[in-house]
Amino acid sequence: MFLKSMNVKNKILNFNTKVMLVVLIVFFVTEAEVHAGFPENESDYYMEDEIVGHVHRPHVVRRYEWPEYKKDSIILKTNNLGFREDSDTNVKKLKDVIRILVTGDSQIDGVVNNSESFPNVLEAQLNSTNQTFKFEVINGGVGHYGFEHYELFLHKYLFLKPDKYIVVIYTGNDFLDSARIVEVELGFNGRPPQYLASLQKCMHDGITSQVMNQIYYFKTFPQMREKVIKHVIEIMLRVNELCKQYKIDFMVVFLPTKADVEWKTDNRRLEEEKECLGFSEADLSINKDLKDDLIKFLFQHNIKYIDIYKDMVNKNVEFYWKKDYHLNDQGHRFLADMVYEKCNEFLQVKPKR
Repeated sequence: MFLKSMNVKNKILNFNTKVMLVVLIVFFVTEAEVHAGFPENESDYYMEDEIVGHVHRPHVVRRYEWPEYKKDSIILKTNNLGFREDSDTNVKKLKDVIRILVTGDSQIDGVVNNSESFPNVLEAQLNSTNQTFKFEVINGGVGHYGFEHYELFLHKYLFLKPDKYIVVIYTGNDFLDSARIVEVELGFNGRPPQYLASLQKCMHDGITSQVMNQIYYFKTFPQMREKVIKHVIEIMLRVNELCKQYKIDFMVVFLPTKADVEWKTDNRRLEEEKECLGFSEADLSINKDLKDDLIKFLFQHNIKYIDIYKDMVNKNVEFYWKKDYHLNDQGHRFLADMVYEKCNEFLQVKPKR
C-alpha cells in the first residue's frame, strides 16, 4: 500500500509539472499568469490542489448576466467541498444511500444554476422513482479538466466512498488536453510559427475553444492521433482498475459538440471559421473519429459507456448556448434523461457500503 501511494504521489507531481509546462507552451503566457492549469483571473473560482492540480474553491458564488437564459442571469455556487451543489456534502455516506460521483470538464461544471445541472437533475429523477434507496449524485465537474484529471479526481475523493463513478468525456476538447500532456512527455513542440497566428485570426468565442481548436490540432499533426489515443486508453484502464479495486461501478458518457449536433443553429459563424481554417467536411469528423477510437477500446474491455450523439443530432432543439457553446439548461436535462433511460440497471444497483 505504501508503494502504491508513493506511485500515485509521483504521478501527481509529474502531472502538475506537465500541466504548467503545457500552459506555457501552448498559450505563450508567463508563469505568473497561470496556476496549475487555470488562468490567474479565475483564482476566485479555482484553487491549486496537490492531488488533482486544481479544484473549485469551497463556498464560492459567481453571478453571470446571461441574455439567452430565460431568467437573464445564472448563479454558480460551490459547497463545503467545492462541488457544484447547493447543499453541503457529508463526508460520511449515510446508510441506504447510493452515492454517485460525477466529473467532467466545464461542460459538466456547468454554465447553469446548480439545480439545473445534469447530476442534480439525474438525482431528482432517481429519487422520484425509487422508494428503497436514496440517491446522491455529486457534481464534481471542474473547468479545464481532461482525462488526466479524471483519474486523479477519483484518487482525491475515494474517501467519500462512492458507489459509482461517471466520467463525462467532452469530445470537443478533452483529447486536445491530453495531446498537450503527450507533447511534453515527448519533448515535442513542432508548431510552425503560423499555427497560432492562423488560429487567432479565425477565432470566435466558444466555437474555437469548444470545437475547432481540437480539429485544427489533429488536422495539422495527424501523427499525434495514435499517440494520444494510446495515452488516453492507458488512463482509462487505470481508472477502471482503480474502480474495481474499490468496488466502484464505472461508466463513461460521451458528450458531443454543438457543431456536431446542431450546426444549423449557428450556421453563419461555424461556416466562417470552417472556411477560415481551411477545413474540409472530412476534417469536421475528426472529433467524432477520436471518440469512436476510444469507444472501440471501451467495448473490447467491457467498460460501460453511452454515446448520446445520435440522440441529440438534428432534434430541432438547442442544447448549447450560442454565447460560449456550453450545454444550456435544456442540454443538461436531456443528458440526465439519456443517462436515466439508457443506464437504469447501472444506476439502480444497491449501495455496497
